[in-house]
Amino acid sequence: MNIYVAVFSFLVGCLACLPLFKYLLSAVSGNAGEFTEGYKRVKGRHPVEDAVSNYRNDSVVDSFTTASFVVLILPCIPASFLAIPIYFLIIWGLGLFAL
Repeated sequence: MNIYVAVFSFLVGCLACLPLFKYLLSAVSGNAGEFTEGYKRVKGRHPVEDAVSNYRNDSVVDSFTTASFVVLILPCIPASFLAIPIYFLIIWGLGLFAL
């Protein structure tokens, strides 16, 4: 397996899924402001301070951070599915099957 061709194929797949990346990033960033304001109103503390200082009795901040991370990683799945045929097309086009 040629790692350079594989990385290039994945980057092309990510480029094809760029609108999905942008949409989910805007969804997470839009919810982050609402979450911060709501958390300040209910708990009286900033969520970043609670996440950094580990001073919390519940896992609200942890679950929001985990959910945001998963939503941001989600577009990598279709990008990977696009990268597989792109990889084989590049390998076939360059005649690198013998390697």
